[in-house]
Amino acid sequence: MSDNRQRWLFPLTPVELRQLWTYSDGDLTIKGYPFPGDDARAGNWALVDPATGKVQDLAPPGEFSRRFHPVDVFSDVPGLPNYLGTVSAPDGTALVDLMLDRNPFMLANGPHRLARPHALIVPRSHRDGWSSATARELAACDTAMILITDWYRSEAYYASGSWRATWRGEGGGVLINQCLHQLDMLQWLLGLPARVHSFVQLGRYHEIEVEDNVTAYMEFPNAATGVFIASTGEAPGTNRLEISGTMGKLLLENDSLTFFRNKVSMIDTLRTAKLGFQKPDMEKITIPFPMVT
Repeated sequence: MSDNRQRWLFPLTPVELRQLWTYSDGDLTIKGYPFPGDDARAGNWALVDPATGKVQDLAPPGEFSRRFHPVDVFSDVPGLPNYLGTVSAPDGTALVDLMLDRNPFMLANGPHRLARPHALIVPRSHRDGWSSATARELAACDTAMILITDWYRSEAYYASGSWRATWRGEGGGVLINQCLHQLDMLQWLLGLPARVHSFVQLGRYHEIEVEDNVTAYMEFPNAATGVFIASTGEAPGTNRLEISGTMGKLLLENDSLTFFRNKVSMIDTLRTAKLGFQKPDMEKITIPFPMVT
């Protein structure tokens, strides 16, 4: 699926329809087609009938983002909701969509096991040139932290299978068994780090040959820094994702995604503020985010 920006002629063919995302406002389900920049209607969206390929109506960019959300991303597993919510700007313009990742490959977590569903944070600006979320707001990350120490495991867990926590059987410990999805999410959201300095403890808490406690410090190509902490020997433990940027902070914890949105860039504030402890004005946007941790 993609939001194709080349000029297409209507009615669209079945092949073209399959390349467009499906959107819904709860009552109307359509295929969304953004008119490309060289079109007189650039910035507007065509609401395309998914059955006939004909244009039902046009929607200006602000209306489209506030009214519609995608509905058919990773729809492989039936019986689970797909669209979880949208983080919006104060004017109602959508910033990011929260989508359930139901890709069977990502759900599979080894023989006879099923991982918990994971969520995707899909920036609207990647598909919609009109979003009020700027590249600096969504892409420029100053710091990131993933703290996931609620993978507590007992000795009985590791003793339940001879393949567990062995280099030959699993190829690693908490990083490859428990935290593979968090590592994948880290690089999906932030890209690969340029440098990593890690402290990996083998059998710190358990009688095992592989790692059960890890702290990693990362540096990214844009000078952002990050910390990744994981353990199977901490109780009750913590499951927390935090990303800080020039326009605020995203915090994912306790089945809730919170966007602490700076009303102006913190870079602008630190350069122009007249008071030593002055901070940017901030608003708090919270969206329930079940089944994510």
